[in-house]
Amino acid sequence: MITFFKTAFFSFTIWLSAAIINGIQYASIFSLGQLNRLQFWDSLGAAIIFSLLFSAPASFCLFLFFLTHTKQRTLSASLLRLAFVLSVFSCLFIAALPQHVYQGHWLLLSFIIVSSTVLAVLIHHPAIRSFNKEQHV
Repeated sequence: MITFFKTAFFSFTIWLSAAIINGIQYASIFSLGQLNRLQFWDSLGAAIIFSLLFSAPASFCLFLFFLTHTKQRTLSASLLRLAFVLSVFSCLFIAALPQHVYQGHWLLLSFIIVSSTVLAVLIHHPAIRSFNKEQHV
């Protein structure tokens, strides 16, 4: 039961940190030419909320994979690969949307999505590694 709660906690914090990193990157890049601070904070809030909403299914897949592979020695690397694949699928979903939705910035949005997802998993690498060591004792 402890394993379930730990994997749920790690999955939740990875999901939340990816959304925050995504929001910061999005708001920073798209408001560089703007001097209005209010627009930055609005963009940041909207990006975090939309990132949380649209990444929920992928985060659930990551949680299920994490839960079923806790005994795997290369858990951290496997989670990183899965997060990368899921973020690429998100990019393909964005590419399938009409162009007015993302205003022609498909490649930039894809970079933000993939980099924030990978960075969120890498931030959790030491904790996942120690959790994995606990499972093998």
